[in-house]
Parts: sequence; structure tokens; C-alpha cells
Amino acid sequence: MAAAPLVSPQAAYDDATRPVEIVRKAITNWSDVELTALTVAMKKAAIACGERKAADYNGDDLVALSRLCSFGQQWPASKDAAAKYIGEMDPVEGPAKTQLSLAYGLQLDAALHMHGLKEIMADAKAMLAGVAYDANVNTAADDAISYLQLAYTDEAIALEEIRQPLLRAAIAEPPLGMTRHVLYASGLEQAELLQYMNRPMEAQASVAALTAAMVATGLDERTLPADERVPIEAARKQYRLLGQPLPELTLSMSLANPTEVARLDPQFGAGTALLLFPDWCAQCVGLRGDLWKAEQTKQGIVRLYVLLAEKTPDKEALAAEAIAPKVPAAPVDPLIPVKARTASELLLNTQTLVVPPETTELFAAGDFPFVVMVDHAGIVRFAGSAPETVLRPGDFLDRLVEHVAEYWPPPVGKPGMEEHR
Repeated sequence: MAAAPLVSPQAAYDDATRPVEIVRKAITNWSDVELTALTVAMKKAAIACGERKAADYNGDDLVALSRLCSFGQQWPASKDAAAKYIGEMDPVEGPAKTQLSLAYGLQLDAALHMHGLKEIMADAKAMLAGVAYDANVNTAADDAISYLQLAYTDEAIALEEIRQPLLRAAIAEPPLGMTRHVLYASGLEQAELLQYMNRPMEAQASVAALTAAMVATGLDERTLPADERVPIEAARKQYRLLGQPLPELTLSMSLANPTEVARLDPQFGAGTALLLFPDWCAQCVGLRGDLWKAEQTKQGIVRLYVLLAEKTPDKEALAAEAIAPKVPAAPVDPLIPVKARTASELLLNTQTLVVPPETTELFAAGDFPFVVMVDHAGIVRFAGSAPETVLRPGDFLDRLVEHVAEYWPPPVGKPGMEEHR
């Protein structure tokens, strides 16, 4: 097997620091001091937003006002300021609108937070029609489609129909600040949605059109720089999981019972959900409270496992802790260092399977928590990152379960359907 190509030092640095970014982006990991500062800052922004009206400003001040109100979570005011900037006089007759794509993005972001489907669709379509495709537009469109993908999949596909020609054209000459691999990953989102709706032939056509856009650039696998080729192949690898049997997994240990042989139930029930994350993902490990509740509410519906990617922990120590009687915690002595508990210790007695760290590469998972949802036959129907609210009632996982049960229902009388997990 050929060695993987070496990416540039900058790309290697970005990859090395990604765990820090993933952990830091979760507010649940912030210190009390940081949370207090954020609360104060947002309150100041909200007050400052309330003291100002969009009607009193013009030009770039409106974009600044929209950002101010957005930070203060004053969504109607943020939307009004962005909309006024967008609706000002034509740049031919007045000052050039140098922040037009940002304003469209702010307007759409406010609509997303206000949860108005009609406004989201209208603002997204206006953005795609009203401004050149750039990084701001791509990010805003990604956010909108991510918001719509589970509950309003048809609307998400409708937006992709508009976006894809713009995105494929941008691949030929990436806008300033964008790379082909980012555009390519966004380009695959239409095919992913079509697969999710059990429309594999249309998904295949979408991938073919994206491939043609890449070929038209005159660049191929040999001429693309490694910084582009490696992430593009990762995106393809993840997409190729869809519609295929779940890859074979190496299981090191079951934290439900460390003394037993770790196994994934070959009977997938109405479906099986795998929640994958590495041991350093603090916000993912923090889902253990939601995990315990979810295990009790999925009876007879779906099997749920955590895949904890870490080096094999101490089986004997975990087995002893699993059966040890629970005693009240002793008073904390501030002079004695407290040993931090490992991820496997924190997830003990849950439906967690320890897997090798390279399992994240098997699924080309770059953000966490990462969800793999398979149907009753073990065919992958979804593979992608999920929000931290993934396990809450009515949230991400519940929507996935309902969708898979509707589009790929198990045969009547399938063995094991009456069993829990």
C-alpha cells in the first residue's frame, strides 16, 4: 500500500490542533470565568443593540449593527439591520456594498435562530441569487442545510438544487479564501441528502456532476496538491459508507460489562445507532447522562451504542470498579491532587464499546460526536457529525430513528425485534 501523501506544514498544524478547536468550541467545556465573561459580553451587546435602530444607520454600520445584535441574540433586530443593508440603493448608483455576502449570511443566521421555515427558505434563496458565491455564502448555506436536513429534508434538497450549479462553478476557480476540498465536501451534501431519502440513482447523478466539475478544472488525483487531495478523499470515503454494510469493527472492551467479550449485536433491531467519539472529546463524554436516559427510552425501537475510540483501558481495574459498592464521596482535601477520571471510567456501566483510536479514520470522522445509523439489515443510512443535543428526546437521534424506520422498515416478524437493545 502506498504511503499517504504528506500535506503541507500548515495543513499538518491545522490537523494537529483540531482536537483543541473541537473541545474549545463547546461552551460546556468553558471555565466559570469564561462563561461569566461571555454572559456579561452578550448582555452588553443586547443592551447596545436595543439602544440602536437600523433606521438610523446606513452602509457598513448596518452590518456592524447586525453583528452586534446577533452576538446579543437579538435576532429580529439583527435581521432588520442586515435586510436594510441588502435593500439599500444599487451599488452602481451609490457606494459599493463590500459586505453584501456577510449581510446575507447574518440575515439567514437570524432566520435560523427564529425557526421560521418560510423565512429561512426565502432568505437562503435570496442569498444564492443575490450575491457571488464565496466563503460567507458557503458557510451560511451549509448552516441552513444542516438545520433543515432531518426535519425538512425536501426543503434542504430544494436549496441544494439551487446551490449546486453555483458551487460546481466555484470549484473551477475557488473564491478568495476558499479551497477546492471545502467546496467538494459541500458539493457532496446533495448526494448525501438524496441517499438519506432513498434516492440512490439521483445521488449517483449528483456525484457524477460534482466529479465532472473537478475534471473540468484540468486537475486530477495526480496533479492535485496533497492539501486538497487528502481531505477530498476523506470526504469521498465517508460518503461511500452510505448504502453499504457497516464496516467490520475491532472491539476492545464492553464498558457495560468489562469481564465479558465485547460484541456488537448482529441483530440490528429496527436499526442501530453508533455514537462515535475519541476519549479526548470532553463534551462527548459529557453526554453520559443523556445516554443513560436514551438507553431507557429506545426499548424495542433501536439499539444504541457508544464507540469510544481510545487505547485499551485497564480491564481488571474497570471490572473491579463496575462491581464495587457505591459509597458517599469523601470530603475533598484541597491539598491532595484529585486524579482525573478517564473517559472509560466515566462511561462505565453504559452501552459503550471501546474501539481502537484509528476507528475514527475508518469512518473519516473529523468532527464529534459522530453518528452512524444503520437499518435493520446493518446497511449504513447516515454517517456524519451531530450536535451535542443528539440524545435528547425529539432531537437528532430520534429523528434519525423515525426516518430510518419509515424508509427502510424491518420485515414483519424479524427475529429480535421484541428485544431491548
